[in-house]
Amino acid sequence: VMMANGTAPDGCIATGGAWKAGNGKRKYFTVDLVTQTLAANDKIEGVENRDRVYLYVDENVGVRRLNSSDPRSRTATLRVTYCEDGQPVSSRDLTLEQANLLEVTFHSSGEDNGMNGKKIYIEAYEEYLDYADPLDEYSSDMVFNGLPWEVYEGSGTKIGTIWVSYSRVHCYENYYWGLEFTQRIVELAKDNIIDLNTVPKTAAGYCYNKNKRNSDGSISESKWYLPGIRELERILEDYYIEYPEFQQNYYWSSAAGMTAYYRDYWPWYSWSNTGENQNHARATKAYINNGKFDYYPSSVGDDGNSKERPMYEDAGRDNGNSGRARRTTALRIRAARIDAEKQ
Repeated sequence: VMMANGTAPDGCIATGGAWKAGNGKRKYFTVDLVTQTLAANDKIEGVENRDRVYLYVDENVGVRRLNSSDPRSRTATLRVTYCEDGQPVSSRDLTLEQANLLEVTFHSSGEDNGMNGKKIYIEAYEEYLDYADPLDEYSSDMVFNGLPWEVYEGSGTKIGTIWVSYSRVHCYENYYWGLEFTQRIVELAKDNIIDLNTVPKTAAGYCYNKNKRNSDGSISESKWYLPGIRELERILEDYYIEYPEFQQNYYWSSAAGMTAYYRDYWPWYSWSNTGENQNHARATKAYINNGKFDYYPSSVGDDGNSKERPMYEDAGRDNGNSGRARRTTALRIRAARIDAEKQ
């Protein structure tokens, strides 16, 4: 799509508005944008000084499996020809490269909820870390090192429960239901309908807004989501060696925090769960302990030495040694996808 100097075409951020960097983007990347709306736009001619050309290409269409020889990416060549008085004088080829999705496979464990052998997929890189358009006025806002789980003043939002296979699942026990809880989180946060020039407010919003949309901005079929806590652990473990950032940073899950009291009845002790903690959510990072993968605790009672801390846990462990983080903390995000089928 070409944005001629002076106007933005129909369907863009500022339809009919004056030329402005970023205005020529489509408002939404819709489900039929490539296959129907722009299907015939395989060549653009007559581009002049200060005109801008926007390319819309389906991404994440291939898959790379762990420890395989699968290609890491696909490439396409864009040929740009320069003309004088209507005659070509030179040309150059620009190579576009797209990374493939990464496959994550669950294996048997003591808490797999029937997930053994199932697969999910993740983005190969975190798009929010790099936004390569130096002329775009939005570039400074579009680049960030992470996002909060929730933005609020006072107390956070109650996420509550959802029904999964005729069972009620609490948000702090969101192990494998990231897709369902992500939709609930973004709806409550009003972070679910944003255009291509708007920065998401939350970690869940970053993942959810990778979905293709209808013309009104709504999403009929959600595929992208912020992973549940066990889904996140599997992601971090599978690609721990390949991605140094998985070794160095906490990543958000879509699981909320839990409030609990620690009770010391010497020589016994126990945790008493009192429900969702509206100020905390669950994050983690992986590490290797005696040759085996392990994860920093993301919830009260996760660390085995809790007996020596007889305290009310609502205010505890926000010191970077645990994944039980305040929702307003900006942490890293790796978006997951429920399947590799075309959206």
